[in-house]
Amino acid sequence: MALYIKFTSGGPKTEGVPVGYPYIAVQVEAYTTADFQGGTQVSSWTVTAASFNTNVPLTGNPYTFAGDVPDGIYQSLHTIKHAIDGPMPEATEYHHQATITGYSITHGSSDPTVSDVYNFTTEGDPPAPTKATNPTPANSATDVDFSGLQLSWDDGGGADTFDVYIGETGDLTLVSSAQAGTTYTTTLAELETIFEASPIDQKIYWRIDSINESGTTEGDEWNFDSRPTKAENPTPANSATDVDFSGLQLSWDDGGGADTFDVYIGETGSLTLVSSIQAGTTYTTTIAELETIFGTDEETGKIEQKIYWRIDSINESGTTEGDEWNFDPRPTKSGNHSPVDEFGDMTLDWQEFTWDAVDNADSYNAYMGTDIDLEAEDLEQILDTSPRTSMTQAYMAVATKLVYPNTGEAVYNYTYHWRVDTVNDFGITEGDVLEFGTIVYNPPLPWGMSMPSGGDDNQTPTGTPLGLNNMITIRKLVAAAGNKFWYESI
Repeated sequence: MALYIKFTSGGPKTEGVPVGYPYIAVQVEAYTTADFQGGTQVSSWTVTAASFNTNVPLTGNPYTFAGDVPDGIYQSLHTIKHAIDGPMPEATEYHHQATITGYSITHGSSDPTVSDVYNFTTEGDPPAPTKATNPTPANSATDVDFSGLQLSWDDGGGADTFDVYIGETGDLTLVSSAQAGTTYTTTLAELETIFEASPIDQKIYWRIDSINESGTTEGDEWNFDSRPTKAENPTPANSATDVDFSGLQLSWDDGGGADTFDVYIGETGSLTLVSSIQAGTTYTTTIAELETIFGTDEETGKIEQKIYWRIDSINESGTTEGDEWNFDPRPTKSGNHSPVDEFGDMTLDWQEFTWDAVDNADSYNAYMGTDIDLEAEDLEQILDTSPRTSMTQAYMAVATKLVYPNTGEAVYNYTYHWRVDTVNDFGITEGDVLEFGTIVYNPPLPWGMSMPSGGDDNQTPTGTPLGLNNMITIRKLVAAAGNKFWYESI
């Protein structure tokens, strides 16, 4: 015969259970039908095994029973107990559920049976709630996307309602009182009223107080910054030199959270706003704008300095001032000259003077002179904003009249100086002053003449010339200018 189990109650009582109560229990009855109505209540049966699923700490072996009903006695009610390892905390709710896994009667047994879940609460006042936890936005977060204007948190434990505060650190304003949920959505108008600014342009501080019938637990003061992060990755790169700025374009990356940008250009510490609340991350200036901001050099007519600039990032929460960046668009100094500096074997028919093209230079100025002081004003300009990267010696001779200074004759063993300046729209970069020397002309002495030994090259020969030196003299025309001819003997 099948046996059907009915759980009739669970205990202890549901409310006000003493904290030292010794056990939990359920009561069960047995019937011969599943609906417990038309069948017969079984008077004699035995529970052979039972268990509890509960969040109460338990001890024991591990289950104790209130005595099985003896055979032949009409008593179907059984009480199944489980010991509590008490005392239990005050005002705490517990849950328990019994499962009968074995029982027997005269003619067999049935499948395991599970009770309802029974609840009970210990006596006393509940403890005050624990502080709220897990704020969103996270505490001390920066670059926060607060476009949804929502704050949220977790109940730390035991709270029925919450008070929400927003404001400046140490001076928060209550914006929601005794609310049940764990989210709060503010508005821009509310924030601007609290902070007395539009946009608020500062960190937002907030706090959640947790409340139940035992009292209020003040939460921690949290904060976050919803203003955008500084702009980054400037182009031209910060502190770059020799920059090709012919395109006149500045660009940068949004550091995060910006809706628009303000662009500033000028001298360090004194920048001028040139574009306000622009959406894009590039700005193209003009030479005229730069000359208005910086002015121009009296001598060169160019701005002749570094360009300083800054990007401020803007959103509804405020403006984040960017770093001051700079770059130098003036051209790179000329290099790789030929002849090299201090070249000493220049023949009077040397063909070309050359230098390497410079990427950010538009043209070149070339100078030549003989003054040993090497002052800029002592060099005569022979190329003016020329795109060329070379010039011939013959051109230098005609242009400067310095190849054969003051004599109208070829000069051997003489030192000259030259310089190449690079030029672009932003300035002129003066090159290094280089020098070269012409070859020493030292023909054989006539017969009967000799040079004193141990002296320098400027000594006078001694002796009596006895004839020619047997040299064949070949003269080569080197240059002609001003009704004069210059030649050299080979």
